[in-house]
Amino acid sequence: MTAQQAWYIGWDVGAWNCEKNTTSRDALLVFNQQGELVGKPWRGNLRDTIAAAASYIDWLLTVAKLCHLDDKNKVMFATQNVVMAIDTPLGFSNGLLQLLQGEAVTTPFTASCDNPYLYRHTERELFAHGYSPLSAVKDMIGSQATKGLHLLRKFGFTPSPSGVWQLNQISQNQCQHSALESYPTVLKTSALVAQYIEQLSSQTNFNSWHQDIQDAAYCAIAALLYHQQPNVMATPTEDVTTEGWIYLPKECLTDVIKR
Repeated sequence: MTAQQAWYIGWDVGAWNCEKNTTSRDALLVFNQQGELVGKPWRGNLRDTIAAAASYIDWLLTVAKLCHLDDKNKVMFATQNVVMAIDTPLGFSNGLLQLLQGEAVTTPFTASCDNPYLYRHTERELFAHGYSPLSAVKDMIGSQATKGLHLLRKFGFTPSPSGVWQLNQISQNQCQHSALESYPTVLKTSALVAQYIEQLSSQTNFNSWHQDIQDAAYCAIAALLYHQQPNVMATPTEDVTTEGWIYLPKECLTDVIKR
C-alpha cells in the first residue's frame, strides 16, 4: 500500500463476552493522516456491532459513531483508505493446524517457547529477542483471537504472504482496507513509537486513559508506521499466510537473546 491519505484504527481486542470483565474490554482509537486523535477513544464490547454490520463499511460507520467522529470525518472515514492494527493473534501455528489434521510434528522440542503447537513463527522470533509473547493456545487469549479473526473473515479480508490482511471487495472509490497484527507490550520498547505517544500525550490525557485504550493507541501508531514508513517495520522472511505476523519496528528486535 502506498502512503496515500488514510485513517488508522487501533483495536485492543476483548473476549467475546468482555462486557462481564471490568478490567479487559475492546478498545478503539482513530488517528488521521498526521497521527492526531480524531474524535474520542471508545471502550466496550464490539461483539454485537460486528454481528449487526452487513459489510466492513457498515462496521466502519459504527466505529465512527462510537468514536464520536463529526459528520465530515464520518464521510471521509468510510470513503478513504483505512489501516487497522489489531492486538490479538490473527492466526494459529502451522504445527497446531497439522496436529488437528491428524499429523504430529517431527521436530523435537523441549522448551515451551519452542513448542510449535503453542507458538507461531512470529512469536518464536519474539522469544529469541528476549520477549515473552502470549500464546492463543496456552494463554487465555483464544477468545480474543477468534473474535479478531471472525471480523476479518466475515467482512471478506484474506491474509497475504506478509501476514497483512486485505479486503477482497473493491469499492467504487478504490479505497483500500488493510488489517495487521501488532503487540503493544513490544511497541512500548520503541523510541520511534515513544515519540508518537509523547505527541499524543501533549494533546490528550493519555496517562489517565484505561490500559485498553492506551494499547489501542499503540496499535494505531503501528498501523500508521506500517502505512507511512514501511521500511522501519520488521517483516517476515518466509510466507506467513497461515500463521500471521506481528508488525513491530525493527528497532524492537535489535538484540538476539540466547536461551
